[in-house]
Amino acid sequence: MYKIFRRAIHFNPFGERFHKRIMTLAKCLLAVLIPGPPSWLITWLWYYNVYKKGFHFLEPDLTVIVDVVGPLVMLWAMIAAMVLVSSWREYKVVRVASKLGDIPTIMVYRFERVSPLVYTFLLVFAGIILFAFMGLNFRDAWFGIYTVSAFSYVFILYFFMLVEIDNPFSGFWFIRSMRPEWLRIDARKYLERLRKNRFEEWAKGLPLDHRQEILVACAEDQEEAEN
Repeated sequence: MYKIFRRAIHFNPFGERFHKRIMTLAKCLLAVLIPGPPSWLITWLWYYNVYKKGFHFLEPDLTVIVDVVGPLVMLWAMIAAMVLVSSWREYKVVRVASKLGDIPTIMVYRFERVSPLVYTFLLVFAGIILFAFMGLNFRDAWFGIYTVSAFSYVFILYFFMLVEIDNPFSGFWFIRSMRPEWLRIDARKYLERLRKNRFEEWAKGLPLDHRQEILVACAEDQEEAEN
């Protein structure tokens, strides 16, 4: 008989699975709530310091502003999505490595983060878009409050998600299968020792004269670096 539905197979008791789902739901709810207060503060500052005082773009400029803001939002969303997908891919690699006990891979990604330059670019880009919306002449105050609060909330939520995914070793969205003793390993010393051991294993297969030339060249490079 051809089946159109297959029931999931579980290896953990129902109580354990239920508890895990509740904790995941609580963390998601926390992630949704955290950007709320900052976005409300931004909206409050905009309403009383910009909207109430009548600071906005002139009417002839509105068409130009609207035509520019739309493509800017789409461009920011595309760049932000690419950065988030890249970080999520590394998050999955670290998660799989932690389940397999692949310590070298964990140490490689231990301090790999999105460049501060990328954070700066995305933050400035988001600020330009948000300030453009703040400068619009909203006929309805409630629509203006909704627009400013919604965009500021989405921007803050994005950066919160990016920071959490970018560092899966700590924070709210940490990898549960990561053993605490692995995090106490000095990743830089571990990788340096690993590189040295692998180089020595590789050098054993070389001819003696070639190996000697490499060791002399390495010694010269080390001496130049120290000087």
